[in-house]
Amino acid sequence: MDVYADKLTGTINKLTKGSDGNSEEGFSKRVEERLASYLNSTGKEELNYEDLKSDIGRLFDNPKDGLDIIKNRLAKFDSETLRALVTNNKYVDESQIDDIINSIENGSKQLYKRLIKFSPKQRLNTKCSSARP
Repeated sequence: MDVYADKLTGTINKLTKGSDGNSEEGFSKRVEERLASYLNSTGKEELNYEDLKSDIGRLFDNPKDGLDIIKNRLAKFDSETLRALVTNNKYVDESQIDDIINSIENGSKQLYKRLIKFSPKQRLNTKCSSARP
């Protein structure tokens, strides 16, 4: 068991050590660069890495606005956005692309409907309209 643990530790150390010699920091930077490259290579404005990163930062800075931030981001996505994401993935077989896109679109629509339903502004409007005669 110790041999396996040593091998695993060695492998993790090799993976996390970059050419700059910093372990976690270098690894995190390389992962972030690859993600940014992947998203930006789609050519879709709504998948711009810096904009997505900004949205995530806003989620952490102001969680109360989280539903609106997610709703606004989802509203920017369409079939072509999803196609750009899926077709840029080398692990997806071309025969599966349409099924994957349909599945993501259905899930996205359901999530969007739930976000609208649970939005504080929506609940306030519902309470006000139900109080009217």
